[in-house]
Amino acid sequence: MRELTIAGVLRGVVFAGLLGVGIIWSLELVNVPTSSILAGGAILGLALSFGAQSLVKDLVNGC
Repeated sequence: MRELTIAGVLRGVVFAGLLGVGIIWSLELVNVPTSSILAGGAILGLALSFGAQSLVKDLVNGC
């Protein structure tokens, strides 16, 4: 059962990553500047990683 859960999470993460790359690539094709979008995403990711630090620690300890 654990393998199914981890596989589902990984599938979702890969899908979200590919979707993000596709959106950025599409925006570049229509000459929309994407550097500010990427910088904002990096800041948001950093803030989420600090916020979810204890959640990730509990998840790793649970496995």
